[in-house]
Amino acid sequence: MEGDGPIADVPFNGLARGVNDHAAVLYVHGMGDTPSNFDENLIERGPRLGTWSPGIKEVEVLLPRPWVLRGEGLDCASQPDECVKTKFGRLRVRTFRIGDTRSVTLYSYYWHEDAQTIQKNYGLSCERDDDRCDKKEPHKWLMARLNRRLKDLVVVDGFSDATLYAGNVGALMRAGLQAAICMAIRHELSRSSTNENEFNSAVCRSRDLVPDPGDAERIDRISKLDFRLVAKSLGSRMVFDTLLPTDEMDVLQSRLYAADVADAVANGRQPLTRFTAAAVKELLPHTPSEVSQSSDEELKEAYAGIQVKRALTRSLGEVFLLANQLPLLGLSRIEATDFRGITARDSVYCVFVLQDPRCRISPLLALTSGRDLRPADPDFLTFAREVRKEAPKLRIVAFKDVNDLLGFRAHNHFSDGANDAADFVEVRHQNAAVFLWLFALPGSAHANEDARSDSAAMIWCGAIAKSNRNLSARDC
Repeated sequence: MEGDGPIADVPFNGLARGVNDHAAVLYVHGMGDTPSNFDENLIERGPRLGTWSPGIKEVEVLLPRPWVLRGEGLDCASQPDECVKTKFGRLRVRTFRIGDTRSVTLYSYYWHEDAQTIQKNYGLSCERDDDRCDKKEPHKWLMARLNRRLKDLVVVDGFSDATLYAGNVGALMRAGLQAAICMAIRHELSRSSTNENEFNSAVCRSRDLVPDPGDAERIDRISKLDFRLVAKSLGSRMVFDTLLPTDEMDVLQSRLYAADVADAVANGRQPLTRFTAAAVKELLPHTPSEVSQSSDEELKEAYAGIQVKRALTRSLGEVFLLANQLPLLGLSRIEATDFRGITARDSVYCVFVLQDPRCRISPLLALTSGRDLRPADPDFLTFAREVRKEAPKLRIVAFKDVNDLLGFRAHNHFSDGANDAADFVEVRHQNAAVFLWLFALPGSAHANEDARSDSAAMIWCGAIAKSNRNLSARDC
């Protein structure tokens, strides 16, 4: 294996090293046909310095509110249960003990089955398995076997998940992941020697974690947790998007528009054509005391969600991306809006996310003079840099098989301005066999690091760099 980036100066420690008392690891799988026990590879290759607790807790992830699906391929009239989602995904919980005093709890979020339920009525599986379809493929014998196999692996099993996430259902998938993260934080906050084997499977909202917007002690407890992340393939995009308070900003922006119209009608004026931070503060409750007294429950939940994500981002240690897809799926996250939307987005970000009373944003000046414009939807590392303040940089370890068709370098996706937010370690390796120097099986090359002993050892125990930039796993 070969490393790139500041690996010589900043080696990485892995999931099991550097644990003072306890660490929590969130593990999210990626695109493709994924079994519910997808985390077994990582579990089986855990270091021998400890033991796994017996049994695995597995619970359904309940959503704070129902989501309704509508689409041309859905039969909601005869199958209404498939169009109303009250849960999305399952969370598997297991603890790894290191000696008598240290432990790591692995929270594995499994979403494939619920995503497949949505996709099944669109006929994509007919391309792979004729037995699932009423109509047989009439010219199956004409299709080259290699082309059919590539279509199965890359398009039917892969791009279908990515397309689903890139569309409107992506918000539902993030809601499931956010609810799972909420459950994990709740469990970590309540963990003790007497109740750590109990797990609360009730629905979890951000306000359950921070009931009082002004409870600085509660927020500080979340920020002092030791959280680490492992994300595969599409999961890398899902995790970064979920930790960024984009969906909360959507709620606040809609409330801002509604408050502006109501105030315009009441005072006989026209709705604003641009929003400043001062206008946001005037139209919306924004301080902890004002939010606490508000009757708008969705605004309260959005405010608490931002508080939780700020605190959780401060608690993050190392982040492992296996076959990361941040650049590819980042294209779907580009926001195109009018000038009014830009000012509203930026000012909401300034007031609620940065929580900086001195924050001043002048998009008009920036657009006309060429000065830097604060991004309306900043990337996660920009957000992390702003909320972590004096905390150490994030360390992002991105594994990439050189023959992976769907894996991309992580560092190149972010602007140079994000370099002071994170240290990147790009780990290049080769898992798949190459035939005649021409071809490697996509399924073997994509996101198999947890199934390979050498790369799994690095994920658990970290790596050191040699003078030739090759890497070797540390001893745990």
